[in-house]
Amino acid sequence: MSATSLWQPCGYWQPCDAKHMTRHLRSQFSRKVNIMTKKLILLLTALSLGSTVLLSGCNTIQGAGQDIEKAGSKVSEEAREHKRY
Repeated sequence: MSATSLWQPCGYWQPCDAKHMTRHLRSQFSRKVNIMTKKLILLLTALSLGSTVLLSGCNTIQGAGQDIEKAGSKVSEEAREHKRY
């Protein structure tokens, strides 16, 4: 049994030459590249959707900050009114 007969991308019964092996390795590489490209696209899509959700929440946080600021000023006014000297 020769070294090329242990791993034959060309088929079980076909003799394997460098041309067929190169073609097989290129197709394996292109499959891996396609999978990585799909994962990258999925990651970028998830990041863009996540950032959209987070950035749209800034308006809500800004509104909450304004409400807290108003409540703080009301408490300060009441404290000034009831201050004893």
